[in-house]
Amino acid sequence: MPSIKTWFAVSQDINRDPDIRELRKEHGDKAVLVWLELLSIAVRHEGYVPGRLSPICDSIGSMIGLRPLTVAHIVGWLSARRLITYHNGGGLNRSRYITKWLKYNKTRKSMKSQVGIDERAQDIQDIQDIKIESKTLSSESGKISVSDFCDSWNEYFDGKLPKIRLPLTAGREKKLRLRLRDHPGLAFWQEVFKSVWASDFLMGRNGSDWRASFDWLIDNDKNSLKVVEGNYVNKD
Repeated sequence: MPSIKTWFAVSQDINRDPDIRELRKEHGDKAVLVWLELLSIAVRHEGYVPGRLSPICDSIGSMIGLRPLTVAHIVGWLSARRLITYHNGGGLNRSRYITKWLKYNKTRKSMKSQVGIDERAQDIQDIQDIKIESKTLSSESGKISVSDFCDSWNEYFDGKLPKIRLPLTAGREKKLRLRLRDHPGLAFWQEVFKSVWASDFLMGRNGSDWRASFDWLIDNDKNSLKVVEGNYVNKD
């Protein structure tokens, strides 16, 4: 049996670690494998997990048998608990830094890098980007079907906006088919979903009791256009 060529340190009482116990409770035992894989990547990059979130989640998910979106939620949870912080600017290409790296690796050479602040809001957006790029919203033709649209809405806005109850009534399906006839391309609805998510008004984050809904979006041929044209962008 070949010897292990690399190693990384974790809490010696990993099964008693309150963060690990809560991680398992929230996301299951495989979530710990995600954390261990992140630590394994970090040992090769002096404490960092470089690159965009999407390919990281694809890679880890394929190794341990989890959907990339599930891995993204676990990474988001780790960042919310400040087990991961961010370094070297924002955006999708920023590096993730294992917050307790120096504590885990006391014998390693001290690093002079400056760890950035936790950017939970951006991490949430990364997760949404993975959702919008998922197979449920894509096809080889680049078009979106009625069932794909409904499944994607329910997953993308899960817990944030009212779900679409399936099967659709005849009236709702007719309206949705009209909207998809007007805008059959995947790219348009990607932009709509992202713009809705980014709008405090449409998501009800501004204290209003009103939120956007599936019925509002498909009610006419104007609402989705108003969304992508910037009518509901946040005001400074």
